[in-house]
Amino acid sequence: MSYVQKEDKEINIDKALEDKGYLAVILKSEVAGAKWGRNELWGIRVLADNQIISALEHLEKAQDFINLD
Repeated sequence: MSYVQKEDKEINIDKALEDKGYLAVILKSEVAGAKWGRNELWGIRVLADNQIISALEHLEKAQDFINLD
């Protein structure tokens, strides 16, 4: 964040810090994409997607419901 603040005086660093976790995932996914390809980029990025996280939780609940003995 200090690098970004030095390079871009117009950026609102407080707002960026609020989104620090999301920005870290995006940066990590971009590095993975550059090193290992698009599949790895999206493999990391989807883990931060709220809709996918919610869908996975619902799938787990559905699986538990189906597996009732």
